[in-house]
Amino acid sequence: MGKASKRMKRKQEKKQQRDIKSQNNAVEIQFIQEYQEGRYDMALESLAKLIEGNDIKPELLYYGACCYYGLMDYERAAQWVSNTLNYAPGHIAARILLAKVCIAQYHYDDAMAILDLVMSCAGISAEERAEVELLVRRSFRGAEQKIREQYPHLASLLENDAIGEDKIKKHSDVLSTLQNLKERVKKIEKEDERIEPVAKAKSITECKETVDVKIKEILAKDISIREKMHLFNMFASASYMQNDYMTARTFLKAALEQDVNDEESLRNMAITIAAMGDKDKAEEIVAKMPRIDFLLLKEIKNM
Repeated sequence: MGKASKRMKRKQEKKQQRDIKSQNNAVEIQFIQEYQEGRYDMALESLAKLIEGNDIKPELLYYGACCYYGLMDYERAAQWVSNTLNYAPGHIAARILLAKVCIAQYHYDDAMAILDLVMSCAGISAEERAEVELLVRRSFRGAEQKIREQYPHLASLLENDAIGEDKIKKHSDVLSTLQNLKERVKKIEKEDERIEPVAKAKSITECKETVDVKIKEILAKDISIREKMHLFNMFASASYMQNDYMTARTFLKAALEQDVNDEESLRNMAITIAAMGDKDKAEEIVAKMPRIDFLLLKEIKNM
């Protein structure tokens, strides 16, 4: 082969490489968007194209693991965490996801061991530390003594639990005050019921029947599950804007019955529950999301 032919071949190879790189970049953008929007099946198809194009990056593999976690395919989620760690052994977020997979499968000891290792990593960020702390407090309640005895790095997260008697007393006083307020509200509600109990009951019943009918109509539509869930969230949003949190919760519950791990529905449910006054429950819902959203937690905290 002459020099001219070799130059032509190298030129063609470079062009092919540029074309492949350009295609991969476009698919990467599509994949990340699909992942962020919770379209996990489509995202995994895009990821398969990237693998075929030899576009193998630890962060993309990690997102793939998150997709499988969102689909509740925990075995494949664990496999893709392993793939991620093969390319990036220090990937802390992947190890945290592996712990969440263990928690979902009730392998709590394994989860504790993984998170203890994560807490020992020098490169752990403040956000990752906060995510671990949230997992510990939400998933390992009642195991505090075991954590203190066997997992010293995790135990450091429990130091703040050793609160003083003054703080406990203040908490008790707050609960007492809230209880008194609840009693006063109940008293007012009973007085309202004596005034027009029949009209009130009828109004509540009619409202519930209307919501139930709307949910049945959406479920009966010849559209995809994803589109149905989007409709549930739209109606929930309208109810939320009218401060009708009970109705919003009903629509979101219907959405989560279609996909218990849907990020949009979990996010909206957390905000709705927080608006109803139960911030602890709202934080528990956030902990179930495929990705912990610290901005959402901050928003809930300030509500």
